[in-house]
Amino acid sequence: MIELHGLTKRYGERLAVDDVTVTVRPGIVTGFLGPNGAGKSTTMRMVLGLDRPTAGTALVNGKPYAEHRDPLRQVGALLEARALHPGRTARAHLQALAATAGLPRRRVDTVLELAGLTAVAGKRVGGFSLGMGQRLGVATALLGDPATVVLDEPVNGLDPDGVLWIRTLARRLAAEGRTVFFSSHLMAEMAVTADHLVVMGRGRLVADVPTAEFLHRAGGDGVRVRSPRATELAGLLAGPDVVVESAERGVLLVRGVPPEVVGDRAAEAGIALHELTPVQASLEEAFMALTADEREYRTEEQPA
Repeated sequence: MIELHGLTKRYGERLAVDDVTVTVRPGIVTGFLGPNGAGKSTTMRMVLGLDRPTAGTALVNGKPYAEHRDPLRQVGALLEARALHPGRTARAHLQALAATAGLPRRRVDTVLELAGLTAVAGKRVGGFSLGMGQRLGVATALLGDPATVVLDEPVNGLDPDGVLWIRTLARRLAAEGRTVFFSSHLMAEMAVTADHLVVMGRGRLVADVPTAEFLHRAGGDGVRVRSPRATELAGLLAGPDVVVESAERGVLLVRGVPPEVVGDRAAEAGIALHELTPVQASLEEAFMALTADEREYRTEEQPA
């Protein structure tokens, strides 16, 4: 478990992380989202004891990271996948870490196989592609068979097979009762991997909710309706808590009522329906809507 209490970090006059309180629980995959400059990397670095908080605390499994006597068994992390000695082989890199942490040598072979790197274990990591480096970074994070896993942009540089591997791995680790906390800018992937979302913007906590609730908050629930009598149906559905939008000729987007109600109203009035489809905003749309005022960097084409 990861517990942040009033976590704050200043760099001179700049407030990078502003009084963040969050609990990342075991047994689920928690996604960490935020625009560039939101404070995600700084938060992860404080969790891992690489940066000292200006105020507040960051605990991993009940203690600050630095106080654990067996840190690799407690938390495995991927922050900088290419922060490796380029002259070492993948196996030598992992063996050195295992020896330092008092881990059994057989664990090296286990994580090499898990990451799909057994065939290249004897190659120097300086010649690895970005994707291979990411796989080795994940293998390093899992070397101690940790209870908590922190992954910063683990799918960066991976091919579709690698992205699916990370998704399956994250969900399997959570199913084993571990704490899984990972960030990604790939919204489509986050939507199908994360059970819960923690969202930051300009150093502040914007949301700490289940993924489904995050989408609902952004107004993503609705029903797409196509009918030759769309205008008449829109009048029947109108109400104080119902929003009916005309998407195109003969097509409505209805928010505030479930598909069953739309279908029943149409049937009662004898209105034919050619389409009745539940729709939900994508995670990208929900994220952009919720963080519209929290982005530090914005191009002229981006709406306010």
